Amino acid sequence: MSIPDCLFLSHPQSRNSGDYLHRVAWPGDALASHMSVGGIQTTHPQALSLAMQAPLLIIMMIIDPVIERLIKARKRRGMSTVYEISDDFADFPASLPLHDFYSRAENQQMVYRLAGLCDAVQFSSEALAEKYQHCNPVIHVFRNQLPDKSYRLKNRTHSGPLVIGWSGSSGHLEDARFLAETLSGWSGLRQLSIAVMASDNIIQCFKQAGIRVKRYATGSMQAYLKFLRKLDVGVAVLGKSDFNQGRSDGKFLEYASQGVIALCSAHGPYLSTIKDGVNGFLFEDAEQLRAKLTCIVKDASMRQRIRQVAMDEVATTRTHAIASTDRADFYRQWLNVEQGCADYQEFEHADEADLLGALELHAAGQLEAAFEVYLQLLDRQNEFYLLWQRASELCSQTGLAQDAALFADKASTLLDDVLAVTPGVMEE
Repeated sequence: MSIPDCLFLSHPQSRNSGDYLHRVAWPGDALASHMSVGGIQTTHPQALSLAMQAPLLIIMMIIDPVIERLIKARKRRGMSTVYEISDDFADFPASLPLHDFYSRAENQQMVYRLAGLCDAVQFSSEALAEKYQHCNPVIHVFRNQLPDKSYRLKNRTHSGPLVIGWSGSSGHLEDARFLAETLSGWSGLRQLSIAVMASDNIIQCFKQAGIRVKRYATGSMQAYLKFLRKLDVGVAVLGKSDFNQGRSDGKFLEYASQGVIALCSAHGPYLSTIKDGVNGFLFEDAEQLRAKLTCIVKDASMRQRIRQVAMDEVATTRTHAIASTDRADFYRQWLNVEQGCADYQEFEHADEADLLGALELHAAGQLEAAFEVYLQLLDRQNEFYLLWQRASELCSQTGLAQDAALFADKASTLLDDVLAVTPGVMEE
């Protein structure tokens, strides 16, 4: 297992999720045309060891005291680290599962500390960079891009109504309500078919508004793109919260890549991306949204023209292959590597799935089941600090103070060891 020039370290998540693909896997793969690149998650038993040895480490908005120790240990070695802020952590929606975590003052303060300790901070949008530029004197924006591939614009012929679609996580609950209320009772609705890929609480918004929708189950990025290919028009509703203003224009990219006309809120990330009536449409309010939909329904030649313009634009200007040069130039400030193609490697371990399952059980309060998995994993990964740490936390929760202290001491010893690793090549 060789050490890459540049390593992306992220919290545990599906490697096929949109966030991971947009922010780690796709940019990492494109960056590999310039240097060797790797991606690893904190559930990998050797994550910290590799993070201590990579010449340049990119930390993907992880909030954890261990990360603070990691950054400081790398600083003592003269090694460089970049921190990414990809969401507005100080304005996290109450509808998202991690709201309680991000709303804690100590966690918000930790982001400021971690960002300030690093050599630079990178952002996923201009709005985030503007709001948090004070965190570090060196900042850069890396907008979401698309994988480097050809996009084919299929002819869309319909015997029935046009299909308007939308997809969103629970964090878009208010946006879903706005869309449902906008369409409810509108006379033009009978000319459209509504398709939605979302969770139960989102679907409920449409049901309560009396709107019939064809529901698609949420899933992988591949499933999402397959869903988009069924649409003629894709809506992107953004409220005016700081969190929404800090989002990326990923919806436009995804719509355009699949030949879907983007109809987006006229603020936030879309203002600088969409030229109204040229590569998509913008709306200020419910009345404008309905008016733009009416216009789209009536003019088939315009639909084809806008779809083609948008697809050509993203295929020629918004790919990771194009953006990788800027990213490589920025990272080379801290790297002594020559230009050259290398590999992108996902560092995965067979035990990560079991650990992720145990963490989910732990978070859900199923402590006995979680502890059993921790113990099973410790039989296989006795030197992995995170297992001892989580077992200690669980023991504290169940009143086993003595066991909690023993587990905590072991975790601390292992952390001390790994944060003092001598740079070199990791063993298999």
